[in-house]
Amino acid sequence: MTCSFYVQPPLVSYSNGEILGYQVGYREVSGNNAPSTAPQVRTVRGRRLEVTLTSLRHFTRYEVTVQAFNQVGSGPASPTQSMTTLEGGR
Repeated sequence: MTCSFYVQPPLVSYSNGEILGYQVGYREVSGNNAPSTAPQVRTVRGRRLEVTLTSLRHFTRYEVTVQAFNQVGSGPASPTQSMTTLEGGR
């Protein structure tokens, strides 16, 4: 299963230079809101604002954070967002 979403870039006043890409951290969350898997990180280079995560489980909740990076390093992480994948099947 895949999930696509759009990343809104930080305000220019917060970027401290040209953004080279984003690090997207995500992990599966169990029914009691505790993380049930180790965090995964996907690096997306360039100015692309659409991110697609693959190999996700059907009807499963995930927590996602995003960090922009430039030649100096990574900025602060975004607030954590929760999402649930679709149930799947036909």
